[in-house]
Amino acid sequence: LTALYEKAKISNNIGLISIMTDTGFRNDGSYEYGQALRSPSHEEALKSEMENATTTARVSKQYGNRISSEAIASIERFLALCKSRGINVVGFMSPQPKEVYDTLVGQEDDFKKSFTELPVVLKTSFRNYGFDFYDLSDARQTLGANKAEFVDPLHGTDKLYLRIAIYLVSR
Repeated sequence: LTALYEKAKISNNIGLISIMTDTGFRNDGSYEYGQALRSPSHEEALKSEMENATTTARVSKQYGNRISSEAIASIERFLALCKSRGINVVGFMSPQPKEVYDTLVGQEDDFKKSFTELPVVLKTSFRNYGFDFYDLSDARQTLGANKAEFVDPLHGTDKLYLRIAIYLVSR
């Protein structure tokens, strides 16, 4: 217990597991991936996860073959509410690792069509309410990021999120 207490005094993490493993929530609400990123097998595991994620997304059609007009209407109601309350909203498409992005846009099908049209539709919706929207889906092209800046196919590292902040502030 003494060792745990000493480690807790210098840790920004919350909870016993997080303090012991450096994996879990920090006191600012962000997530520390600690051990996962420092693991020697992280790059190989990430490669496998990226291959599985893109194959699963296409095969399962989990994202559908069209943009949901109901979802866009819901976003627009949210934007209208924010505007009426004087809240500024900045939106962006989440960055994808190069391998995932290339797979998502690599085949001419309905999936690629909806994936590439979505940022255009969202940008129009955001602009209609006076807000900004950025397509950061190609992380390599827009942010200069590489696959080492991703924890898994959906989550970036602190470095990637810093790149996003710098990108947005510079606009």
